[in-house]
Amino acid sequence: MNPFRRTPRSVRFRLTAWNVSILAMVILTLGIASHYVLQGDLIRSLDRQMLDRGMGMVRALELAPADEEERRAAWQQREAEERARPPRPFRQAARNNERNRSGSSSPHRPRALTLTRRDYMRLTPEAPYDEASFQRAAETGEIVRVTTTLEGDPVRILSLPVRHEGRVDGVVQIVRLLSDYQDALRASSRTLLMLTPFALLLSGFVGAFLTGRALLPVRTLRHAADQIQEESLSHRLPVVGGDEFAGLAETINDMLDRLERAFRQQARFTADASHELRTPLTVLRGNISLALARPRSAEEYRETLERVHQATERMSGLVEDLLLLARADASQLLTDAEEVPLSEILITAAEALHERAITFELPSEGADLRVYGNHRLLITLFTNLLTNAHRHTPAEGAIGIRAVRHQDSIAITVHDTGEGIPPEHLPHILDRFYRVDDSRSSGSGGAGLGLAICQSIARAHGGSLEVHSAPGEGTAATVTLPLA
Repeated sequence: MNPFRRTPRSVRFRLTAWNVSILAMVILTLGIASHYVLQGDLIRSLDRQMLDRGMGMVRALELAPADEEERRAAWQQREAEERARPPRPFRQAARNNERNRSGSSSPHRPRALTLTRRDYMRLTPEAPYDEASFQRAAETGEIVRVTTTLEGDPVRILSLPVRHEGRVDGVVQIVRLLSDYQDALRASSRTLLMLTPFALLLSGFVGAFLTGRALLPVRTLRHAADQIQEESLSHRLPVVGGDEFAGLAETINDMLDRLERAFRQQARFTADASHELRTPLTVLRGNISLALARPRSAEEYRETLERVHQATERMSGLVEDLLLLARADASQLLTDAEEVPLSEILITAAEALHERAITFELPSEGADLRVYGNHRLLITLFTNLLTNAHRHTPAEGAIGIRAVRHQDSIAITVHDTGEGIPPEHLPHILDRFYRVDDSRSSGSGGAGLGLAICQSIARAHGGSLEVHSAPGEGTAATVTLPLA
């Protein structure tokens, strides 16, 4: 399979393109840097060779007489001696070899000149190779290096001052051709340019292969995710290794856990709501059918209508509860909020149980405590809790309300000495349509929505609801609300 057969929008293609682009920039940068570094090294090496040769000439010239006439006489004498000597082929060949190694075979031989532009020994007129560097070396007494051209050829010129008695009286100029060095640099650049496309191509193939291997878990996760449907939410993504993809798979699996719980809760909620609505509808249908079966007296019709009325009241209350929970799920429960006095809420909720004595334990500043919320919903919250306590507490038992302030919040506990709740049911007591046993059946007036509604109201007000209970000891439901 061709690793480059990918759409431009794929992650693999983009990563490979970035890899090749960055490598191309690195090669270009390294190529430019290596060119200048190599050029500098070659020039420095050439300068050292020229300096060694030039210093040898300078030392030899500084040993010559300072007087120009004496130098010329000494040179003439040496030349005469050289001509008088018999030729020695072996020595001449060795001298030529030495000149080749030192670079003296250059078409531009070294020149030693006086400050008046004459040959330092023969005193014959002769021009310097480079006037500017000659003048600078003569004036400053420093070694001067320049790169220029002679007769169209690039050259490197080294100018060294010659001194007698501390005074500069001449300049030696050494010349070397740069053609060979420049040819070496160009050959190096050509080699780099020829190898670069192959390196980029290899990098592209290797990058595409490695990227494909790295993205293999993504394809695995995608394939597994495609298998997850609404009816198969129990499937989970495979978690392999401990890298980022494994962490992503674990996060998605946690999300699927939450979705599965939500779907199951929704399905159970729908089934329970259908069941609860079916009961009053069955009562309605049965009573109406019975009333229509034969003529009846006015008293019998009245009894039938009363039963129908009770069934419709129950169905209406159930529908109201379901709508309240639906608004709570949509975060639309607390639409009109204001500051309300807490004591008024609790007293109004207690008055709904006028047939039962309820004890109050409020803080000393209870009349001034206020919460921010909906007056009607808060009354519904505590009325439901008191109704639950009344329903499951015998007549000789006690029901009370206790409020304790904690800085910016207040905890209101509705407690009773009733039958209590078995511990295995406590984790589910706030679930919708959950009933512990027959004592909490719909026949006794409960559909299993009361505590779920209380929890939704408490959460909508920024608070919480907790239920603690023990069989035979009673139940305590604590609502914590922020103070206004």
